[in-house]
Amino acid sequence: MGIHRQLLYVLLVVFSIFLAPPVHCLDARVRVQLFASSGNADSGGAVEYTLSPPFRVVAPLPLSVLTGDDWHLVLDSAGHQVRLRPSAKGALNARVRQAGLSGAELQLAPLGKPLSLHVVSAGIAKKTRLINASVFLRFSGGGLKMIAELPTADYVAGVVGSESPPQFHQEALKAQSVLVQNWLSCRDSRKVIADDTSTMAYLGSDYARTQCQEAVRATLSSQLRERVSRRLLKPYFHSTCAGRLSTANLFQGKPGSSARPATCQTCQASPFYLQHLEKVSVAEVERKLSLELLHIDECDAAGRPLKVSVRQRGRVKIVSGYNLWLLIGQKLGWGVVPGLAYSFEKQGGTYLFRSRGAGHGIGYCQWGGHGLAVKGKNYVEILRFYFPDAVLSNKAKLG
Repeated sequence: MGIHRQLLYVLLVVFSIFLAPPVHCLDARVRVQLFASSGNADSGGAVEYTLSPPFRVVAPLPLSVLTGDDWHLVLDSAGHQVRLRPSAKGALNARVRQAGLSGAELQLAPLGKPLSLHVVSAGIAKKTRLINASVFLRFSGGGLKMIAELPTADYVAGVVGSESPPQFHQEALKAQSVLVQNWLSCRDSRKVIADDTSTMAYLGSDYARTQCQEAVRATLSSQLRERVSRRLLKPYFHSTCAGRLSTANLFQGKPGSSARPATCQTCQASPFYLQHLEKVSVAEVERKLSLELLHIDECDAAGRPLKVSVRQRGRVKIVSGYNLWLLIGQKLGWGVVPGLAYSFEKQGGTYLFRSRGAGHGIGYCQWGGHGLAVKGKNYVEILRFYFPDAVLSNKAKLG
């Protein structure tokens, strides 16, 4: 009997090893493409980049720039090189001022304070990224790519701060931190991460506020797994669901079973909770979208469009409500239809857009999570509410 018990014990140990979920190791560093949605710089000057001193050029020529005016980043398309060119008033000798620094790839590093990078797109939109990490400038596909390489914990804290308003409760920040780490665990670590909402917003090192850093430290070894299969959960999150949640089937324009949970009653404090109205001229909409909006054919259980009829080049066709929403945001601006729960109607020479919430409405509602935290829920309870079919574990590692 003793031998049988020992054999049974060994078999249980072996089965537990095979059935246990794998321990996932987060990469110690991540690579992020800055200004991913600003387009490529070109010799025509549609996109202009500048860099403010102080900074250090690591390669191709070691150089510390302490003072002076902004430096300009331009492309030599003929030679497939990036050029870092000081302004006429730069505090450098005439030879360097005239020639600048150029190469297939330039590496910059902070000097005393974070790198200050600016972009002006088509002479209108101006953005700034403060980056406390090395930045690589590369000629790629006829344009300029800026790739920041920074510690994963710093990146997570920066995303939490970029995705969460300053007034958010600490427990909501912790919940967001877990979801960001889960997203990192599910991605192909060989790929560069975009800094816009096509993945997760990363607006720079200054968004890694003290509270965000504390939230990351408190949750750095946590991850969400599916309750039955124990696979890593690929999380979705958005700003404001305005009371009703959808499923990921919405991305493919297909109806699905009701979301779990189906409703969220704690995001009323969001500035996007109430209905948003926007009027845009028919001429502008159809010129920028290159199509005519006809009508919404089908919505999901939460009222978000699944299929929309449009007319393009004289032919009527069906597009997904999600893809049309992305097109509207990219071409008309994200403030026109902030939430995927939208509708439209043509009134004479104007399109009237109505929308509720902000974002796609799938998974975790950030303002809802904040509302639950204000009501006394901790981050584990918040995640359990939005992901009832998942469990929280502490098996992740940073390596």
